Amino acid sequence: MLSVGWSCFVLHNELRESDICLFEVSKNDGEVTMVVHSLEGGHHLQGKEPESQNKCSYPVKVEVTEEEESDKEHAESSYYYSRYAYDLTGEEQEEIFRSALIQQGNPVYVAVLQENHVSSRNNLLTFPREFAAKHLAERSHDILLLRPNRREKWCVRYYYHSMMRIQGFSYRSWTKFVSDNGLQEGHVCVFELMKGVCEATMMVHVFRKFNGRFVLLD
Repeated sequence: MLSVGWSCFVLHNELRESDICLFEVSKNDGEVTMVVHSLEGGHHLQGKEPESQNKCSYPVKVEVTEEEESDKEHAESSYYYSRYAYDLTGEEQEEIFRSALIQQGNPVYVAVLQENHVSSRNNLLTFPREFAAKHLAERSHDILLLRPNRREKWCVRYYYHSMMRIQGFSYRSWTKFVSDNGLQEGHVCVFELMKGVCEATMMVHVFRKFNGRFVLLD
């Protein structure tokens, strides 16, 4: 149970400590199926849908964690890297930020995408705890994702679970963003949290390596 899949299940259903889960197991043709009945405060949760395809709310904070997460910051203090992104050389970082054109003062998270970030099932892209604590609301909410020079907008669910110390993107809305933008393992995503806006919004700059250099994708 203690896997990315279980973490995703907990996040999607917003389970909390002391919730009661009844696991109903059935077996058919060698395939095991488990139905989970969740109760909260003595009341059955009736068909709770973790996210809406039509409604998007954007709270903005005023002022197992995933293996590759890192709270190590850039010298400018508002830049954060995943474990794999922290392995980028200084030259590669300069190459990326020269093309990304980050607005001064905007917090940034850099992630090198792994297989579990872009898979169609049980995907989970976490944000560093320090980044989330400083810049994002401490609850699950929607974040608007944008791409430079594109008109499309994606309302992506950001999941927050304090007990499991997990916070990040997952499930259908993130899968759609991955699919629509052709994201692949090895791509570098620079998540730029926009300041001075009333909606929680991130500009996502995507890079891939081509002939030994990082190229900004449209």
